[in-house]
Amino acid sequence: MQTSRFQLSLTTGLAVALGAALTWGLGASDAIGYPAGPAISYGSNPTFSFGGGAGDGFSLTALTAPAGQVAMVTDVVLTASGSSGSSGCTSTMTLLAGGVTIGSFRITSNTSSYSSSFGLDGVSHAFNSGMPVAPGDSLEVGVSGSCSIQYTLSGYYAEA
Repeated sequence: MQTSRFQLSLTTGLAVALGAALTWGLGASDAIGYPAGPAISYGSNPTFSFGGGAGDGFSLTALTAPAGQVAMVTDVVLTASGSSGSSGCTSTMTLLAGGVTIGSFRITSNTSSYSSSFGLDGVSHAFNSGMPVAPGDSLEVGVSGSCSIQYTLSGYYAEA
């Protein structure tokens, strides 16, 4: 089968036209990304972390989210031990934001605070999406139960 000059000219012309269209941006555009959720703040310190010890009846206002920013709690680490001479304990740590429970963690331990055992009982969790504290709202931490708890909470500030 032979190719005619007409077919060859037509194919060459179409290839040149397609190349020109792609070169001058008719077939392509700049990629633009939009975040699916809150973006991390560009503030001077966009992360936070705090911790300490707590027992039954403990209550703390851990942070207040600044205006225009959401505080996202992303990591929670808890360890527990019972009191001296006890054979075990159970406690609950509750996180409230704007008066609404955003997290509740139950922790138990079979060791006393004076145990030489290295087997700590604990909770360690990293949340993919985080637990939000709305701008102007406070994060309240409360503990009830018979354990002595050591805790660390961390996260980041995001633009609201």
